[in-house]
Amino acid sequence: MKVSHYEYRKGWSNVNVGWYEYHVKFYDVAYVEELMEKEVIEWLYKNIDNTEQNARWAPSDIGIRVKFRFEKDAVLFTLRWL
Repeated sequence: MKVSHYEYRKGWSNVNVGWYEYHVKFYDVAYVEELMEKEVIEWLYKNIDNTEQNARWAPSDIGIRVKFRFEKDAVLFTLRWL
């Protein structure tokens, strides 16, 4: 599993413009990395078809940013994490 999956040289705002974008914030800072790696990213791999083609994700200062190609994946993510 990759901790982040997007093209760094383009920057987050220029990667896959037009995809469904979400930012999940975790306020317990000590637990952010562990929660992100073990739960959110694991959830992405289990629930999104062709995960590395249809989703992009990156850690942020207090959570994780995620972009989805398809609306169905965005809805599933919203129901679980937001």
